[in-house]
Amino acid sequence: MGRTQQFFINGKLYELPIYKAGDRVQLLEAPTIKGTVKEIKNDGLYVHVIWDKFQHPSIKGIGVNWLVSNIQAAK
Repeated sequence: MGRTQQFFINGKLYELPIYKAGDRVQLLEAPTIKGTVKEIKNDGLYVHVIWDKFQHPSIKGIGVNWLVSNIQAAK
């Protein structure tokens, strides 16, 4: 990671990171929920994430496709 790309979301310009398959990510609003990027969609605006189910067994229902603006690189 390290590269960024500009996206217009709801009329606002965002400079967001570009992820690739295999990158580890976490949710911005719940940084203890982590996963691995499986696939990139819509030129990098969305990523398909496989969440760590063993760490959070109740993770069902949070979805797998996320806007890049809602996740960050895992620490």
